[in-house]
Amino acid sequence: MAIEWIKASLALKYAAHGGDEYSVRKAIIERANAGIIAAKAQKLILDETEESNRRIPLAFWRTDDLNDDLLEDWERGDFQRSDRYQIDEQAFGVSFDFLALSELVPSHLQAAAMREISLSSDQEWISARDLQQMMFTLHNSAQARSAIVEACQLGHIAGRAERMTGEDSSGSSKLDPVSRYGALAWDIPIWFWRDFIRDASTQNWSLSKVSGDGYRERRSIKIELQGVHFHRSGLINLGLEDSTEPEARQAKSGRKPTYDWLATCLAIFGEIHRGDLKPENQADIERALAPTHGFMTASNIPASS
Repeated sequence: MAIEWIKASLALKYAAHGGDEYSVRKAIIERANAGIIAAKAQKLILDETEESNRRIPLAFWRTDDLNDDLLEDWERGDFQRSDRYQIDEQAFGVSFDFLALSELVPSHLQAAAMREISLSSDQEWISARDLQQMMFTLHNSAQARSAIVEACQLGHIAGRAERMTGEDSSGSSKLDPVSRYGALAWDIPIWFWRDFIRDASTQNWSLSKVSGDGYRERRSIKIELQGVHFHRSGLINLGLEDSTEPEARQAKSGRKPTYDWLATCLAIFGEIHRGDLKPENQADIERALAPTHGFMTASNIPASS
């Protein structure tokens, strides 16, 4: 079965799902050491030798506090083992087996955890479908798709796929010991747009799906992308303006507003003083503090008298 890789930073965010990250980090490392969760590194340095896209040996995740220690940088995905005198082993750009990792998350929480790491919940990214619709205001359908691909080929806009599936028709590859492999939150490289996309009109932009085939490392590879998104910072290079202001994106993402409790309390006491509010119990005060009353955020708090 093909392994679907997930970056260390997203692996931790998914498995922790807002909980105790320390215990989750420990559980991932223990399972990696036991061979339950596979891990690979973009660059692995062992015994003074360097290899790229290599599976990480189980012993790398050993826990031996007496002789050496594992230094962890989950955000970058960099890990290294060192003793008191020197660095022994290093793994850069680490990813983990997503399906094995998902067993750390209770089944009833997996959908919510996946939504937390999804690009659709990150307002800094726009889906391929929505970007295509924006481009239709400047070009016809064929020109719009070609313009997006050209911008990607030039590096003028960054793309990322919710899910990448690759198949090596030549057999096993350095990317994975088996001919099929995958990744979540895959940063789409420029070489994919330049070497694997021959006709933009054959892509399913309406479903945010992109596929292509070509040669990489002297191997024939077919790559399929699902949930393709583009970073909004590149819209200007396509002649587009991001009409969604940061404040609007924040509201759309469902983040809680900032509360000014001091001003809110002063406003409530002002109403009581003027006789506009005559609370008979605590429940009346709580209702006055509710969002529907209009006192919750700093922007709509009336001046106290």
